[in-house]
Amino acid sequence: MKGIKSSMNRDLFGLIILIVLLISSEILEAAEERKILIINSDRTVTNYKIAHEEFKTGIGYPVMEIDLGKDSESEKNLTEIISKSKPDVIYCIGSRAYLFANKAAGKGNFIFTSIINWQRLPLTDKTFGIANELPPLMHLTLYRHIFPKITDIGIIYSNRYNREWVEDAVKSAKEVGINIIARQIENKDGLDDALQYIVPKAQAIWLIPDPAVISDRDSLMKIFDKSRKFKKPVYSYSDVYIDLGAAISISTDIQTMARQAAGLSRDILIGADIPERIQHPAGSYIILNMKNVMEYGVEINMDALESVNKIIR
Repeated sequence: MKGIKSSMNRDLFGLIILIVLLISSEILEAAEERKILIINSDRTVTNYKIAHEEFKTGIGYPVMEIDLGKDSESEKNLTEIISKSKPDVIYCIGSRAYLFANKAAGKGNFIFTSIINWQRLPLTDKTFGIANELPPLMHLTLYRHIFPKITDIGIIYSNRYNREWVEDAVKSAKEVGINIIARQIENKDGLDDALQYIVPKAQAIWLIPDPAVISDRDSLMKIFDKSRKFKKPVYSYSDVYIDLGAAISISTDIQTMARQAAGLSRDILIGADIPERIQHPAGSYIILNMKNVMEYGVEINMDALESVNKIIR
C-alpha cells in the first residue's frame, strides 16, 4: 500500500508541476504578444537614458526601442515601423519623441514623460503621461519648510506657456502663507523691465520652465546676474541651474517618473480604469546650494535638511 500511495503522490506532484508549467507558458506567451515600443528623443541625454532603462526594468514585458538621436532614418520610417509592429503602447521620452509618434500613429496608446509644459502637446483620448513639473503647492510647501522666513517670491512668465500654471501657483501660495509677485512678458524683450520690477520687491526669484523667459543663455544669465547683485536667491526646477548659482532646485525624480509610466502601461494593457490620464510625478529630488544660501544670508530651517537629497557646501 505504501508503494501505491508513494506512486500516486509522485503522479499527483508531476501533474501539478505540468499544470504550473502550462499556465506559466500561457502567461509568457500572452506577455510576448503584448508589444511595447519605446521612442527616445535622444538617449545620450542623461535623464532620457535613466528614464529609458528604468521603464524597461519596471514594465515586465519585452520592448522594442527607437532612439531618434542615434538613428535619423527612424524618423523617416517611423510610420512604417509602427504600422508593421502594431505596438499596444508607445512610451515617448521627450517632446520630440511624442510629436513624431503622434504624427506617425495618431490613434495609438501614448505615454509620455520628460516633457516640459505638456499642455501644449496635441493630445488624444489615448494620451497618458507623467507631468514633468511638480504641482505648485508641493513646490511651495517644500520651499516654505526649508526657508520659513521667505514670504514674497517673484515669478516671470509668459501667458503662452504658463498662464494656468501661475494662476494655480498664486492660489496655492496663499495656502502656505506666501505672496507671489508675478510679471508677465511676451518674449525676452520684456525681461529687463520684468527683472527691474520683480527683483527689488521679492525675497527670492522662482525660475520656472518658460521658453519665452529662458529663451537663450543671455536671458538666463541676466536673471542670475540680477539676483546676485541684489542677493536674492534663485529657486529653480532643475539641478542644471545649481552651477549657475541657484540656491535650491526641487525637481522631479526621473526614476520614480519612469516607474509610474511603466505602471500606467501595465494598466492600459490589462484594461484597468485610469481616472487621471495625466498624473503628477510621485517623487522629488532636492539639491541645496549651502554656499549660496550662506552668502546671501538666507535663514534656513535646519530641521528641514533631512528632506534634502544633496547639499553643496
